Parts: sequence; C-alpha cells; structure tokens
Amino acid sequence: MKESHATDRVPAPALGADAECPVPAEHDPEVTRAVHQACADHGVSSKVRLAAFEAGWVESHMNNLPCGDKDSVGVFQQRPSQGWGTAEQCGDVPHATASFLRRAVEEDRRDPGRTAGEIAQAVQRSAFPERYDQAETKARSLIEEAGEAGEATDS
Repeated sequence: MKESHATDRVPAPALGADAECPVPAEHDPEVTRAVHQACADHGVSSKVRLAAFEAGWVESHMNNLPCGDKDSVGVFQQRPSQGWGTAEQCGDVPHATASFLRRAVEEDRRDPGRTAGEIAQAVQRSAFPERYDQAETKARSLIEEAGEAGEATDS
C-alpha cells in the first residue's frame, strides 16, 4: 500500500467530509478495480458505470474511507442512518457499489435522458449536484485505468 503524507491529501471540507476524515488526493487502485468489477458483474450500462465512478471520485477520490460527514463511510460515503445498510456494509466496496448501482439503474430507467452526473446526483442527493458532471473526465480516466488493470490480471 502506498505511504500517504499530509501533503497528499485534499482538505476534507472541500469534499464535504469532516475535518477529522482526510480524503487522499489520489485514488486507491484496488478500490477502482473493485468498483469496475462490480459494474461488470452487474452488467450495467456505460452511463451507469460512469455515474458510479463520478460519485466515487467526488465522494472519496475513490478511497474506502472509514469516516465522513455525519455517519457516512466508504467509497460512496453512504450513510447507514439513511438506509444504505450497516456501517460494515457501506464500507465493503463490492456491497456499497452494488447498492449504488441498484439505485442508479432504477434512476436511469426512470429518466434515460439524464447524464451520468445527474444519475449520480439522484442516487447520492448531494448538496453540490454539479460536482458529479464536473468529474466526468477524471471518472473516464479511472474507468480506463481500472479496465486496463483488469485486462492485465486476466492474462
């Protein structure tokens, strides 16, 4: 695991988390691969996959955080008090991703004209809805990286 330093972190309030829960500036490749694999396992569309990566980047920089705003935890900063499951489930990347994807697929079916960022917002209900679409370029690069890493391990 990569060693992390205080200078490698984004101030938590910039991402909506508590000051006691620093968010690394870089993504965790294991988390991006796990989210990518969950998307493949669930057979979601490329738009729903993009929504998952946009949400993961905005919420945690694709890190499985043990803390966050109020009772939020995990890559998607899901809150047990809001019906996302137990804290342990919200901190389990495959489980958290599956929970996000179920809601995202439902939202996409409800209104297929929405962007990936709008789907992410419908699932996450953020106070900063524009951040998901703004993360599209970064999310696409993470999807590409995770896909290439998966291909390398398949050979």
